[in-house]
Order: sequence, then C-alpha cells, then structure tokens
Amino acid sequence: MIDITNLTPEEEQALLAALEKIDFTYTPPPPPEYRVYYDDAGKVITYTTETDRPGNFIVITKEQYAEARHDAIVKDGQLVFTHVRRHVMKLVKNSSGGRLASRLDASVLADPEDVFGDEYCYFDVKVFDIVR
Repeated sequence: MIDITNLTPEEEQALLAALEKIDFTYTPPPPPEYRVYYDDAGKVITYTTETDRPGNFIVITKEQYAEARHDAIVKDGQLVFTHVRRHVMKLVKNSSGGRLASRLDASVLADPEDVFGDEYCYFDVKVFDIVR
C-alpha cells in the first residue's frame, strides 16, 4: 500500500495522470427482461428474469411479473388468466340491518362520519359488476 501523504511532486503527478485515465462514469445495468416459462400445453412453469434458461417462454410486463398469478396459461403467445374477475364486493352502510359493526371494529374500515355519531352501524355487502 502506498502512503499518499508523503509523495514527491513527481509521484503526485504520476498518480494524478493515472487517476485521470480511469473512467469513473457509471453505466446502469440494462433493465431486466421479465419472462414466463411454460410447457407444451401452455401451463406456466415459472416467472423469472433469467435469460439463460432453456424452454418455451414469452416476455411479459413488469406488472404481470409482479402479480405472478397462479391462474395463468400461455395461449397463442399471450398470457391468459383462467379466472377472470367479473365483480367486486364492497361494504356499504345499511340503516335497516346487516352486519353490526362498532366504530372500534378493526374488520370494518369506515369513515367516522358515516357512523353519524352512533356507537354502532350496520353494513351489507354489495356486489358491483365489472363492465369491460
């Protein structure tokens, strides 16, 4: 190891010249390629960013990769989901009955103003169809 505190002027110049030759620019790595590998029947084997893996694969989006859905198959070169959500459920306030919930009930998240000052209020499950 070199003690740089006691360099001669010639050694300082040599060190400076050597440091100026070094390229300190940072080149970020390329973004990963998100892949899903599948068998001959289209069944998903794995979601991965490995590029040296043998087998059938398609390139997918980062969002599809993050979901890594278990109900997916590959059909005609596309990732297809076998379980398509057709509705969404939501708790709605119901003054005539339903699920009784306290303001302190952690299983029901409600705006305190929805309770209208009462200690308890009723909720029902309402199903909304997803229109595509």
